[in-house]
Amino acid sequence: IARGPHPYPSRTRQLSPGAPMVLQVRLWESRSSPGFFLIIIWHRPHSHDAAPSLPMRDPLYLTRACADRLRRDLAALEAARTGLSKAIGVAREHGDLSENAEYDTARAALELNELRSAQLRAKLARVEIIEELNLPDDRIYVGATARVRDRDTGLERTITVLSAEESDPDHDVISYESPIGKGLLGHAVGECVEIETPGGAMRIEILKITR
Repeated sequence: IARGPHPYPSRTRQLSPGAPMVLQVRLWESRSSPGFFLIIIWHRPHSHDAAPSLPMRDPLYLTRACADRLRRDLAALEAARTGLSKAIGVAREHGDLSENAEYDTARAALELNELRSAQLRAKLARVEIIEELNLPDDRIYVGATARVRDRDTGLERTITVLSAEESDPDHDVISYESPIGKGLLGHAVGECVEIETPGGAMRIEILKITR
């Protein structure tokens, strides 16, 4: 479970209790090295044992537009997979695979496609849409835009706090996982927050918050 400030007000999640002992075996043949197999064995504890300590992945807070873009990217990768698989089949017909550059190239393209698809699925499985969260307007949480002042330099700027997926520092869109974004989470207008950054400590005063 992540420590430190959350980009939205805290809430509690509960894991289901442990199930009776089960041994499970999975066997996969390596695609890159036919004839080599991977065997994985794991178990689930008896119900009277303590529930396993499983890592919980933090939600990924995205705007609806960004989540839709990721879904379109995933759909495009999945659509391309059929063509890449066919290219491997055609290259395989050209003879000895050990010296078949066309086959190696097609295989690498398919593996890259599958890797990117898996990464997008993992992201989308964690997504929570910012517009659907019932967040307060008087404090800085993910999706908020704030007018702030550097108390040491007097410089004012307007920042928006989003995820790293949508951050754009050149346009003052910062990640809620960045030092400044994390430091401002949960704070209200009128507060002055001291934040440690790679460039040194900053004192930031919050002047205005909008959503």
